[in-house]
Amino acid sequence: MKHCLNILFLSCLCMFMGNCSRSPLAGTKSGSETTNGRVSGTIVNSNGTLESNVIVRFLPSSYDPFTKNDSTAVKYDTSDAFGNFAFDSVDTGSFTIEAVHSKMHTRAMIPAITVNNDTISLPLCTLAVPGAISIDVPDNADPVNGYVYIPGTSIYKFFAGSLVPLVLDSIPAGVIPSVIYSASNSSYSATLRNKVIVKSGDTAELHNPSWKYARRLR
Repeated sequence: MKHCLNILFLSCLCMFMGNCSRSPLAGTKSGSETTNGRVSGTIVNSNGTLESNVIVRFLPSSYDPFTKNDSTAVKYDTSDAFGNFAFDSVDTGSFTIEAVHSKMHTRAMIPAITVNNDTISLPLCTLAVPGAISIDVPDNADPVNGYVYIPGTSIYKFFAGSLVPLVLDSIPAGVIPSVIYSASNSSYSATLRNKVIVKSGDTAELHNPSWKYARRLR
């Protein structure tokens, strides 16, 4: 009788193990897994000192801060004691880093970061006193519903019925990839100027924004 029970137990155990080998455990995935990208960097001030507690935003390059398109892809972090920040599970595409020191109000921006399911270590993100851009009202612009923004950032401003030049302030120093006009009551948008150079503590002037081509002659 004892031998019969042992044989029965071994038979049941074999059947159980056979069934387990044909069915994956709950919570596991069959096949290969897809890994997303990771972007990391370090915040420093103008003399190279590491900066902690700096708010860092990670935004799609096409992000409109008024309509907040692609808002699900926006990520936030705060630099640690060593000035480091990181964003994990990043989708593929083009993105912008925007950093703001909450107390000193210095800023920095790294545009056109291309992510393709890889790990990216950014160059040092250096904070500086921001500048500004003064923009003439474009031809055929809506002075009430029209606004100007820098894509991939949180920076935008409405004309609000004024015909005087609009001033976008708190602009990170450097080369701004583009300045765009749009309107809240329309899907129309137009690039006013590409590669606008903004100097720390200075105001860049954008005259005749409706002109397709423009150069400053001295």
